[in-house]
Amino acid sequence: STKELATIQETEDELSKCADNIDSIVIGFFRSDGYDDELEEYQEAAMSSLHVSRIQFHHVKNSTVVTYYQKQSWFLYPPAVVVQTCSKTTSEKENVRTSISLDDYYGSDKLPLQSWIQSVSLPLVGELLPSNYPTYEARGLPMLIGFFNLSQQNQKKRSTPDSITPNKKWSKERILRVMGRAAKKYKEKIMVVFTNGALYEDRMRSLGIFEGIDSLPAFAMNIMGDGNPVVPLYLSKRKKNNDDRISFQISNYCTNFLQGRLPLWNSNNTRKKSTS
Repeated sequence: STKELATIQETEDELSKCADNIDSIVIGFFRSDGYDDELEEYQEAAMSSLHVSRIQFHHVKNSTVVTYYQKQSWFLYPPAVVVQTCSKTTSEKENVRTSISLDDYYGSDKLPLQSWIQSVSLPLVGELLPSNYPTYEARGLPMLIGFFNLSQQNQKKRSTPDSITPNKKWSKERILRVMGRAAKKYKEKIMVVFTNGALYEDRMRSLGIFEGIDSLPAFAMNIMGDGNPVVPLYLSKRKKNNDDRISFQISNYCTNFLQGRLPLWNSNNTRKKSTS
């Protein structure tokens, strides 16, 4: 079952726990009487989401607490579910909240409640993990995957002058920043994620990235179907290739993909040809 929050202060304390390892905090708002069936369904949705460890579930039954948040315009009326996604960068000043009233949701032609919660819990730019891959896949959208060598901090730094920018340490803050332009521009058309390419070289090869971790960072489109992937995007090894330029390259790559201007990968598409 989900944790009950009995007071406004307790609710605020839980909401303040948004952190880098949490994608969202979910709270079901119910009154003390008359909503047992809805609460049970909500808790079943929470149980169905246990594999997505980055979502935390709670519920409220205290009428005073429910009324307080209703007056704060968090939801129209109970029973309701509120999903607060946790901001991942210092540039995102506030966490984002999304809500539904369950009376309007049940019986409608919409996703199951757990699918809706998992979908709106996805951050603008998320870290792709085995635990959340099914959630991304279920959305049915093309997925831009940024492959970074996140294990590089344990490796000896390279000092070749032509690889200063691509091989500079990639913090998650920096990754979110450079991929954020494309994520915001194509929010309803492409899912934007990143992952540790050092752990997924087989996956990279299936998407046309055959040079392993030496080619990272690299970006590829993951689309449904068994055909050849489109050519991946590699970062140019130029000193002037700063984060603004990288962000533009990623966004432009997405634009070309949506416009059908990216060729399919084949053995003749070398890294040199596909580098922007």
